[in-house]
Amino acid sequence: LVRGMAQAAGLPAYRLADPEQVGEKIVAALAARRSELNLLGAGERSLALAYRQTPWLVRALFRRQRPRFARMMAAAGKERE
Repeated sequence: LVRGMAQAAGLPAYRLADPEQVGEKIVAALAARRSELNLLGAGERSLALAYRQTPWLVRALFRRQRPRFARMMAAAGKERE
C-alpha cells in the first residue's frame, strides 16, 4: 500500500517489510493467542526512542513531512478513480 502510494506520487521507494514474513509473524501470534503483535522495524523503534527523548523534535520532523504525505494520499486517490 505505502510503496504504491509513494510510486504514484513520484517519491522514492523505501525498504518495506516482506509481506510473507509479516504474515508468518501474524500466524505465529494467533497460534500463541497473543492479542498484540509488534511489527516495528529498526527505524520505527529508533523513532519511538527519539520521541521519548525529544518529542518536540520528532513532531517538527513529522510536520515537515506533511506535504510529502499529502502528495502520496492525493496520488493514491487519483489511482482509485
